[in-house]
Amino acid sequence: MTIDLLAATFSEDPYREYDRIRDAAGVYYDKAAQSFVVADYEGVNQLVGQSAISPYSYLWEVESVEAKQPLIPGESPFILASASAPKGLPGLEGIKSIIEKNSEDLLSRISSGLRFDLVRQFSSLLPYGIFADITGISRTDIPRLQHWHAAFLDMLKNIERNPDIAVNSENSRSQMRRYFDGVSEYNDRDNAPFEWSDLGERRDPALGALLMCGGMHFEEAFARYMLYLANNKAVRKEVLSNDEVALNVLREIYRCFAPRPIIMVQNHEDILLKGIEIPKSSRINLLVSAANRDETVFSAGATPEPYAESGNGPMVFTGSQFPLSNVSNEYHVYAARVSNLIAVIASRQIFTRFSDLEFPESANWVRSRSLVAQLART
Repeated sequence: MTIDLLAATFSEDPYREYDRIRDAAGVYYDKAAQSFVVADYEGVNQLVGQSAISPYSYLWEVESVEAKQPLIPGESPFILASASAPKGLPGLEGIKSIIEKNSEDLLSRISSGLRFDLVRQFSSLLPYGIFADITGISRTDIPRLQHWHAAFLDMLKNIERNPDIAVNSENSRSQMRRYFDGVSEYNDRDNAPFEWSDLGERRDPALGALLMCGGMHFEEAFARYMLYLANNKAVRKEVLSNDEVALNVLREIYRCFAPRPIIMVQNHEDILLKGIEIPKSSRINLLVSAANRDETVFSAGATPEPYAESGNGPMVFTGSQFPLSNVSNEYHVYAARVSNLIAVIASRQIFTRFSDLEFPESANWVRSRSLVAQLART
């Protein structure tokens, strides 16, 4: 058995393929990928939090103190009210107005009755404008941020360890670091919600995590969220006024359609997992997308359940629990909360501004990164 990323069945519906792999073998060794695969909920859950498991070094197979930090599950990213923020970053209440303004500015460019691309004209742009306003950087530098972010995302998908992708990602990381060095020296911080100096040595992981809350991961989650609300008007009505229901729906979208479906980790000790021996220093691909849809744990399986009990229920695995380094774990959780707040606020503004929203050509939107909506103004 193998994960064939080029297979027609995979490109048509990757989540169904993940489910097939989980049902066939919860844990196995993939000879083609030269890595172990863990696809069921029980297996993934056993590995998260183990001191012997840490994020895999996507760049080079060189061990460091940071690379050996264990995966420690962070706080839930599905919290908005009274959520605390890491030192040096603004609380969620302090950035609501920034999100509202950026969202409204983009929506004001949309005319009544015209076709509107939710991804290309809205969700692909929104997080970067918010990032610029939170940090106080110039909007003219947004294309640079988008380029660096794309390189990071390519690295996360670099399962085959292509050295060119690794080098490009490391170069982008270095360029961003130098850019932040320059910005912190000359930036007029009077208009930014935080002081750059407050972040200290954690500036790079903090801002890197905040930048990662945008891009393709946000685009896909937000698009699926909007599609679900457009097709479920009764749920949508509650989402527009109830934060708890809104977050439950978002949680279910992440559960059923994880934007980061495969997480690569490594082990520093021999592990016995469900009868399978995993030798020290192995690569392990966690199919969180399949684990999140495991019907032995989540009765709804692959179907979003907007009223699912989330407070004391099983953990839904998202990218915020699997940062590249646990040194920055709290920042990844914070960034995920910012991303969720953006989704809640922006969706409410869209459905308030437009009475009807349909997606007549939504079949291949993930591949094309284009989701066209037909809108009618209220």
